[in-house]
Amino acid sequence: MFENVTHLDMQANDLSELDGYSCRNLDNLIVLDLARNRIKNVSDHLRAMMNLKILKLENNQLTEFVPAITALKFLEELSLQGNRITNIPEEI
Repeated sequence: MFENVTHLDMQANDLSELDGYSCRNLDNLIVLDLARNRIKNVSDHLRAMMNLKILKLENNQLTEFVPAITALKFLEELSLQGNRITNIPEEI
């Protein structure tokens, strides 16, 4: 249904998580904006969005770095400010 979507703006929608179901059929997504929500968890299924170039997760409630981000080989811009992340892996 959403195979042709390349940009998805879901900022400020009071979302609390990005689950595996949400990541389905978004293979062509290039920009995902989830800023200003209440997201505490991001599914490992995020790695299925292999074409992501911009991922905005700022001003959420993340406390840990999302490991699936390291699998996003085309990622050029990552916004995580305004979260409570204390450790970021050295490879980042």
